[in-house]
Amino acid sequence: MNRVHEPVTDLSGLTAGALVLGRRVGHHRPQWWRTASWMMRLHAYLGLWFWAVVLVLALTATLVLSQTVGIAVSVLQFAAHGALWFPFSLMITVTAAHLTSHVGNGMTRRSFVRGALLTAVVTGAVYGVLLTVGLAVEGAAYEALGWPHAHVATTGPGAERVVAPWSLGLPATAFVYAARTAGGAVAGLLVGITYYRLGGRRATLLLPLTVLPAVVGQEDLAGRAAGALGLSLPLYTLAALAVLAVAAWAFWLLTRTAPLARPRS
Repeated sequence: MNRVHEPVTDLSGLTAGALVLGRRVGHHRPQWWRTASWMMRLHAYLGLWFWAVVLVLALTATLVLSQTVGIAVSVLQFAAHGALWFPFSLMITVTAAHLTSHVGNGMTRRSFVRGALLTAVVTGAVYGVLLTVGLAVEGAAYEALGWPHAHVATTGPGAERVVAPWSLGLPATAFVYAARTAGGAVAGLLVGITYYRLGGRRATLLLPLTVLPAVVGQEDLAGRAAGALGLSLPLYTLAALAVLAVAAWAFWLLTRTAPLARPRS
């Protein structure tokens, strides 16, 4: 019987959702490309639901606030937290559940690493652009209605050190948000592989390190840290990419020799 090199996991619902978008990638393609294609389709399928929920909630909250207490800050800015932690959680699940079947179906750990990291970068870029465009549209609507399009951190203590990312221009805004999302995705990969390899106790103890690529990009923390260090937000984000790179390297080191867990499907 010929072995089928197609990702198979016990996450049947997620797998089925991933296969809804696009065609199956032929076996003549490199393993890493087939892996990345499946992961990207998974993120695209669930990302459509994520952004649909974000849009509905943002519009509903804007309507309710405008009719009650009034609009004082951007509503869509709060989606930045979800855009960071949603891919983070997905990557934990994908790593923990998919690696065993990936290698069990005759594919290499190296292709898994390459496909996963490529997916993290692409997801970061797409989320960054979507958030940037959404904030630009929201800002135009706020200006037309005479509402302040402010960052929530500018309304509290230390506000003079906080810069709204969308005030930097479209390219810089997209770079900041893309790097944050990618950092969350890479952190999810690292958390997932540490639990896969080291077990719950040791992996939990390592959480302060493994979640660091996501934490350094956290919306309010990043803005205040950049101000405290005297750096512009894009420059701080560029420096934070070093943390992301180290995390990606650690993920590669832990994955390339990972013993396979007992398959459950």
